[in-house]
Order: sequence, then structure tokens, then C-alpha cells
Amino acid sequence: MKQGVVAIVVCVLFLALPGCKMTPEKVCKKFEDLYKETKKDAKEDALKKKRERCVESMKKMQEKQPDYYKCAADCVKGASKFDDAKGCYKSCAGKMKK
Repeated sequence: MKQGVVAIVVCVLFLALPGCKMTPEKVCKKFEDLYKETKKDAKEDALKKKRERCVESMKKMQEKQPDYYKCAADCVKGASKFDDAKGCYKSCAGKMKK
């Protein structure tokens, strides 16, 4: 019985972990959600354009600078305030220079 439970847990983790990866869309959605908390009067059409630019930019970053992308995505994922998320890119740029 114990082996069956362990096998199920391993399978669930194996299937779930790839889904935890922050895609450009997820990064930009998190960034947008934090922005909306700060700017309650944000217009949806303006947000849509920003989201599209963000996703495009993050996809390029993911392709050309995967380490920088991973750092920025992880930082945005852990941010609880918009200003913290905004600082992720600068913080990660500094780490990449070292």
C-alpha cells in the first residue's frame, strides 16, 4: 500500500512540476495583477496593450537570455507588491553582470 501511495505522489509531482514553470504569459499576468492593485483606475484597453508588449518582450528574453529570464520570472513570481516586481528586472540585470 505504501509503495502505491509513493508512486502516486511521484507521478503527481512529475506531472505538476512542468506546469509550475513561469511562462511569459504567467509572468506578465502576475505583473499586471500587481499593477492593478496599485492603479485601481487602470483602463482595460491600455492594460491589454501593455500585456501584449510584456509577453512579446518576455518571450524574446526567454529565448535570447534564458538565465536573465529565469531570474526575472522567479522574482516576479515571488513579488507581493508592484514596486517589488518592477525592481526584479534591474535586480536580475545586476546579477547577470557579476
